Amino acid sequence: MSSTGGAPFDLAGKTALVTGSGSGLGLAIARGLGTAGARVVLNGRNPAKLAAAAEALRRDGLAIEVAPFDVADPEAVRAGIAAIAAGVAPIDILVNTPASSTAHRSPSSATKTGAG
Repeated sequence: MSSTGGAPFDLAGKTALVTGSGSGLGLAIARGLGTAGARVVLNGRNPAKLAAAAEALRRDGLAIEVAPFDVADPEAVRAGIAAIAAGVAPIDILVNTPASSTAHRSPSSATKTGAG
C-alpha cells in the first residue's frame, strides 16, 4: 500500500482506452483504472451496452467516455483512435480485452449479423 490513501497507484491525468469494456473483464478493468484516477474510454461494438456501462461508472464518480468501434476493423480503429485523441485526449494506457471470439468473424459479417 502507498501513503496516498491505500490506492496502489495514481493515474490522475492519464487517459485509458479499454476495449471490450461493455461488460465482464473489460468493465472491471475500466472500473479499476477509473478508481485509480484515469479518465477511461470504454470501447466495444455495442453502443447501448457501452452507454449503460458508462452510466453505471459515472454514477460512481468516475470520468468515463465512450468510443464504440470494432477493433477487428483496421479503418474503424484508426478513425476511433484519432477521434479519441482529438476529442478526449491522447491515449496513455491501452488495455485490449476480448469481448468475444473474433477468430472467424470479419468486420462485414459483424455488421450483417448485428454482432456486438
